[in-house]
Amino acid sequence: YMIDVEIDYGRMGDQRDALLAAEHARVRELVADGTILVEWRKASGRGVVVVWDCKDHAHLNKIIRTIPLAPYLTKAEVTPLVAHPLWPDGLNYSEA
Repeated sequence: YMIDVEIDYGRMGDQRDALLAAEHARVRELVADGTILVEWRKASGRGVVVVWDCKDHAHLNKIIRTIPLAPYLTKAEVTPLVAHPLWPDGLNYSEA
């Protein structure tokens, strides 16, 4: 799944630093277990684009609710992805 989110940092108030630290820790856990494959920050500074590997919509919904910034997402556009025939296991830059 590709997830394009916008985050309302202004609503975090004085909890922003603690929330971001907790978010980064949770993201590291999800990267370590293979759930998050890659993440990019938007140049606008308003959010991120993330590729997640989840077995189905229900699993994605359950896991995304565990991230500390979930209550501050103002937009979350989810796009299911399928393998491309040239790279069935994903893009491997060493083979591109």
